[in-house]
Amino acid sequence: MTGCIVFWQRMLTPHMTEVAREVARFGVEVHFVVEESLSEERRAMGWTTGKLDGVCTHVVKTPAEVRNLVDLFPAEAVHITQGVRSNGLVAVAQRRIMKLGHRQYPIMEKVDLRGWAGRIKPLVYAVRFWVIARRVEGLLAIGADTAEWIARHAPRELRILPFAYFLKNRHELSAVQKNTVFRFVFVGSLIPRKRMDLLIEALSRFTNQNWTLEIVGDGPEQARLEQQAAAMIPARTTFLGRRSMDEAVARIAAADCLVLPSDQDGWGAVVSEAQINGTPAICSSECGSAGTVRKSGFGAVFTAGDVDDLRNALSAILDQGLLDALRRDTLADWARGLTAEAGARYLLEILEIKGRADHIRPPWERARP
Repeated sequence: MTGCIVFWQRMLTPHMTEVAREVARFGVEVHFVVEESLSEERRAMGWTTGKLDGVCTHVVKTPAEVRNLVDLFPAEAVHITQGVRSNGLVAVAQRRIMKLGHRQYPIMEKVDLRGWAGRIKPLVYAVRFWVIARRVEGLLAIGADTAEWIARHAPRELRILPFAYFLKNRHELSAVQKNTVFRFVFVGSLIPRKRMDLLIEALSRFTNQNWTLEIVGDGPEQARLEQQAAAMIPARTTFLGRRSMDEAVARIAAADCLVLPSDQDGWGAVVSEAQINGTPAICSSECGSAGTVRKSGFGAVFTAGDVDDLRNALSAILDQGLLDALRRDTLADWARGLTAEAGARYLLEILEIKGRADHIRPPWERARP
């Protein structure tokens, strides 16, 4: 088994700290290196770093500190680094690790190809993949079709493995509540990219059905969205504002369906939160987590920006009726492949096999409900 793993991230976030903690529980020496513990913006959004039992954390502030720390780690350590380009002090660590010839796996999300910048990104990334192809052991690709996209733009020798953001186990509700009204929930920042306006417009078609919408989060779009909701779906929507991560997950776990209508999301961790807690998710085709929604057999993926396609998805899930305990448990049982323990096992499996390892299946693809 790999003796030492070092995670390099811009900040401590539950997207990676949960896996790091689980890896440590397998008896591996684990270090987590960041530029800051958690940004004020993330803290204000209710994020927490989670428990890091058994993980040694380091905060670095200068390139010199980064290089010195890389040199202190054992030569056989495996480094899991954030991104492949323009990533602050993580980029300094990546260059030093490659110079020393140590084991490294960069990890990257689904690329945002919107707008004029999206036209040149394939070329920019292709150059970067060429630079790192023979200097890293593999690349962990997060998001639906990300591995395939990288393969189209990278040299054949670059080993590419599908990956995900793995999160906590199922949330334990303090009291089991049986819904009498179908409950949709959205959790996230109220910004244009999240396309809450599209969801409100799509839901306005279903005036004869019995449903409500809870919105957890805030942002610059809130006032406009409140006006839109009042005009198009009056008395159906509750804006809850910011909530702690635990409360947000509890809201997801109590809902009948989570909706993430984003124009683009590298992953969309709330989708994983929903699935782990047995709540079906509807998300756009431009969310990295769309792949797990398709694999789960629950919820739906609609074409990003297409209000009619979103309406079809909403109609289908409303027709299924209130979520019963059997369907919820079936989905949650499948989604154990998205938990931090499953992610830790998968990561260690990848690191033990240095070949292309095409036979290794991601844990979310190993079982179906």
